[in-house]
Amino acid sequence: MSEESTPRNAELRVLLVPWHDSNLLLPNSVVVEVLRYPEITPDADENREWIEGRFQWRNLSLPLISLDQLLELSAAKSGEKKRVLVCHLLSDEADPAFVGIVVQGMPRLMNLEEAAIEVTETDSELEARPVIAEVTMEETSALIPDLEKVAQLMQSA
Repeated sequence: MSEESTPRNAELRVLLVPWHDSNLLLPNSVVVEVLRYPEITPDADENREWIEGRFQWRNLSLPLISLDQLLELSAAKSGEKKRVLVCHLLSDEADPAFVGIVVQGMPRLMNLEEAAIEVTETDSELEARPVIAEVTMEETSALIPDLEKVAQLMQSA
């Protein structure tokens, strides 16, 4: 059988981002930039505890999202080096179209075969939160955040 006629697994370029005792898994195309933790200003809407504040990026004032707060998890260990992922929300209604997400450590770029990803949890508890799924790949667990749901939460708040 020729190489062209054999089915190939789709290869995905993803970022594996250290986060709590697990990781976040994001498509490489969504993450625009990785920044040191910026100087933040308070957010005008104090009802959204999951927004740590706003920061300046390329002449835009972007919200800084704490997934810890949004997912109602305990705060990350102190002493961990905080970074910010500037992510494109990929939603026509998102204003602004970008958001900062607080993470710990440095993301790692990976080429991952789609077949190597095993979905371990998609229950109703996850559906209520901005998480697409919990997955395992190559013995590493990760959450896939739902940036579309984050954009919806930004608009409804």
